[in-house]
Amino acid sequence: RSSDLGGLPPGWTVAVGPLVPPSEAPESFRIARRAADLAARGLLDAPGPVIWCRDHVTTLLLLADEFLLAQLASTTLEPLSGLSGRRREQLAETLLALVRTRGSAPELGRLLDLHPQTVRARLKKLAELFGDRLDDPAERLRLELALLAERALPDQG
Repeated sequence: RSSDLGGLPPGWTVAVGPLVPPSEAPESFRIARRAADLAARGLLDAPGPVIWCRDHVTTLLLLADEFLLAQLASTTLEPLSGLSGRRREQLAETLLALVRTRGSAPELGRLLDLHPQTVRARLKKLAELFGDRLDDPAERLRLELALLAERALPDQG
């Protein structure tokens, strides 16, 4: 019960694994340890001393294999590798919005708080860099995962 966790000593953190049958307790414990490790490294956003794994399933899954995740980001986002820091960030932000929404320039402009003409210029550059990959659902998923990887593992970007 969450009310039982309120009396933690100052500076302590507790990770609560998924609720499972007793036979799966070792897996729940493994996930809780992983969540505590990620939180200690600043890779899991835990607002308080109690980390509820049920609230972080997507991040825990995404970061389950950091080596493979870094490989995915590196290979999938290779077309952005030749760009300077700020330009790369801008295009990555636009690319993430595009693969998530498949929106038009005006829609993406509202989402990103940018003028549609700015978005059109970015979309043109992304089309040059990624080509038909932007139209392939499987590739869009890879792109989204790779972009999320960069956010989750900033030293990989």
